[in-house]
Amino acid sequence: MSFKKTIAIILAIVLFTFVFSQQKGIVYLVPGSDTSIWDGLDVNRYDGRLYNAALYADPAMNGHTVMDTSFRNQFRDSFSTPMKMTWWMMAGNV
Repeated sequence: MSFKKTIAIILAIVLFTFVFSQQKGIVYLVPGSDTSIWDGLDVNRYDGRLYNAALYADPAMNGHTVMDTSFRNQFRDSFSTPMKMTWWMMAGNV
C-alpha cells in the first residue's frame, strides 16, 4: 500500500470517528510500520538471517529516512506538531 493511500485511510478513520462519535474526547493516533521487512521478506525461505542493520543506519535506506526528523517535520497536525512515528521489529524470523 502506498504512503498516500495509508495517510488517506488514517484520515478517513479519524474523520469518521470525529463525525459519528456521540461523546467528545481525544483520539490518539500513532502511525507505525513494521520496518523489519523493508529490506525484503520471503516466506518460502528460511536462512536464519538477522535483520539488515543498514536499514536504519544507512541514509539511503527506508528505515533511516522515515525516522529522520527532517522527513517527519514535513507532516504537521492541526496544532503544528510534527508527525510522531513509532517502529517495531518482529521478534523472530518468518
